[in-house]
Amino acid sequence: MQTTDIGYVNKHKQEVINCTEEPGTDFGQKVYVLRCSGCGFEYGANGSDIWERKCPNCQGGALGIPFVSRRSKVQYEYRVSLTQSMRKEYSNIQALISNELLKGEHAPTRALITRLRKVKKRGYFTKVEFIEMCRWKSARPLRHYTSNSEERIRLVSKKVFATQFEKRRIELLTSLRGVSVPVASAILMLTDPKNYGVIDIRVWQLLYLYGSVKTKPTGKNFSVANWYTYLMKIRYFARRFKSTARQIERTLFEYHKTIQEGNLYT
Repeated sequence: MQTTDIGYVNKHKQEVINCTEEPGTDFGQKVYVLRCSGCGFEYGANGSDIWERKCPNCQGGALGIPFVSRRSKVQYEYRVSLTQSMRKEYSNIQALISNELLKGEHAPTRALITRLRKVKKRGYFTKVEFIEMCRWKSARPLRHYTSNSEERIRLVSKKVFATQFEKRRIELLTSLRGVSVPVASAILMLTDPKNYGVIDIRVWQLLYLYGSVKTKPTGKNFSVANWYTYLMKIRYFARRFKSTARQIERTLFEYHKTIQEGNLYT
């Protein structure tokens, strides 16, 4: 594989994801778009520099070359479409949360959280609890959930509650069959609603509408890096408004329903 091939990853875990066809800053070079495998940051680089590039965001690498990609154009067009299809009733996301903050919980969800309240202290969850949590978020992959053994579920969940690294928690949970990033985030929320919220298309679209996140305007196909960015956002708002991460997430989720027009999944 050549260093300029789409999918090439250099020794610093920087992946080539696009060639913009725009002229680079060195003679005869084009600007390529690289994505950091660690933090998800995307930036432009000369083709000749790809092999040694470090991430400007988390590895102290040189600043990226500005570029206008097809993706940027699509995201801009989608932002316009999003603004047209949802009413922006507040000047910023903080004002929205301040006025719309929900302190209560949906009764069935409250009952489930109550049943699971001892899971984190116990240090693992059972297969029955695992399937119940997964189905709460999405019942479609049920046959995949059930294909995980009791032993595997207990082993993975013990590691989830033992680690101090947030991204590792999601990586462990998504190693279980059928568990996507949103389902993994739901498991964390249901066992610790104070510190976690569910990553969801509605909440992400709303954060994107108000400029709190800059990528994935459709709110689909989340990566671990997307989830971590989201987690830091809702925890920040939870501290600011003296609430829980779940309350912030649910506030945004329910509010999105009131302003959405047309189909959610396009």
